[in-house]
Amino acid sequence: MLKWLAAFLTTRKIKVRMQEATFETANTINGCPQGSVLSPILFSATMNTEQLDSTIKDHHAQNNIDLINLSLFVDDSTIWTTAKSP
Repeated sequence: MLKWLAAFLTTRKIKVRMQEATFETANTINGCPQGSVLSPILFSATMNTEQLDSTIKDHHAQNNIDLINLSLFVDDSTIWTTAKSP
């Protein structure tokens, strides 16, 4: 199931058409396909910000670290971290 979900979210392509101009096909790097039955469920899961924030804070407390961050803007969320070396 996880492999299918990963493929569902990562193997998509988009093509932009503006008036008569058509641009090259590009791979998408984030987001859910619109119109899919699964998309609202995935969107709801990612927008459950209280749970995301709580999980990150619990991880920090359990590991005594503060490396993972959560950024939110309207309907977008990003979980990110930084490090001095890879």
